Amino acid sequence: MMQPWFEDARLGIFLHWGIYAVNGISESWSFYRGKISYEDYLRQFEGFTAQHYDPDAWARLFKSIHADYAVLTAKHHDGVALWDTSQSDLSIPARAPAGRDLIGPFAQAMRRAGLRTGIYFSHLDWSHPDYPTIVKPNGPNRPEDDPGYDYSYPRPGHEDPERWERFLAFHRAQLQELCRNYEPDLLWFDGDW
Repeated sequence: MMQPWFEDARLGIFLHWGIYAVNGISESWSFYRGKISYEDYLRQFEGFTAQHYDPDAWARLFKSIHADYAVLTAKHHDGVALWDTSQSDLSIPARAPAGRDLIGPFAQAMRRAGLRTGIYFSHLDWSHPDYPTIVKPNGPNRPEDDPGYDYSYPRPGHEDPERWERFLAFHRAQLQELCRNYEPDLLWFDGDW
């Protein structure tokens, strides 16, 4: 549902930020497309310190250019959460030297500056073992030799609707955490395919 305030919003800022910033590579897609191994991609946790993280400075900058809202990536397709999710240990608070929630301070800083707060959340989760368990009626549209095939689809004959239901429960639980803990003004979803 479109929020009434959104129709009048003039400028919004989107921030893609996650462990991929450590090596300066493409978020999630770099391991999906085989440009880096999944293991090396996750090793970026070790270098994610967020030592220069200053959401108040971001808020001042966004306000100075007359932005109306800002959206931070809470979780991209890699499944790495920027908040302390109880659903997985694949998070910045659990595995990175930053060791803390990054969504809460962002939301608080934006609100203090009078900006609407948005959370970007990927429906896909290429790290969750139950994600690649069903094929949509019109899919897959990728050849099986695609490097990321196993992250997105089960091999022919290996669909498992029960595992898919477990993934959906996990997915919904994470969304509930984000909504309950941060009360975003906007949820921005990615990954419908």
